[in-house]
Amino acid sequence: MPVEQKQEFIGGRLSNKRSFSFGLTEPNHGSDATHMFTHAEKAKKDGVDGWIINGAKMWISGTHRATHCLAFARTNGKPGDALGITAFFVPRDAPGFKVESYEWTFNMPTDHASLTFNDVFVPDSAILGKVGHGLPIAQTFVHENRLRQAASSLGAAEYCIQESVKYARKRKPFGNELSTNQAIQFPLVELATQTEMLRLLIFKTATEMDGLTQKEIERDLGDKVSMCNVGTVLSAAG
Repeated sequence: MPVEQKQEFIGGRLSNKRSFSFGLTEPNHGSDATHMFTHAEKAKKDGVDGWIINGAKMWISGTHRATHCLAFARTNGKPGDALGITAFFVPRDAPGFKVESYEWTFNMPTDHASLTFNDVFVPDSAILGKVGHGLPIAQTFVHENRLRQAASSLGAAEYCIQESVKYARKRKPFGNELSTNQAIQFPLVELATQTEMLRLLIFKTATEMDGLTQKEIERDLGDKVSMCNVGTVLSAAG
């Protein structure tokens, strides 16, 4: 990241002048980002070298307060190629940048915006990293975010278990606590065991991530991050 970008986005974030959302998911391309429709082409505007971006993104959290969207667009290569995707800091007030709608959900305290880019021009200085090498940036961010989400969901699962135990001790059908029944005890014990194992896996994966480079995270930790997510789903389902 160039010094100017660090000053604008790191310094700006610390001073509460800059914030950005993460624009990866698209209406027709979710998990497989390599087939994204959003694309950017080289262009020049008012003597400034840059790019023209066209496409759409959806489920983009934090757009209601973001000054920029870190949008990923294909700049070369063909659909399915890992190389050829570039990350751009796109100002929210750029001509052609439009928030089409906000999709609110019950389980997250933020908005989920649907965005469109219609001939949005950004200068070369808006590029984060190298041209065509945006996918590793996206994957690193996604891995980190999935760990945070796994930790958040783990907390919710633990709270539900604690509340279930309280209820099982409070409820006394026929004069006996529900907690004395093995049919109540067994699933609660299993869930508590799953959450403890998941907690250790999250801590272990986060510790390993802190000591790895971006390329190593992309290459070596994807399976562990996925395990954390699967564990979260199992605990929540239980």
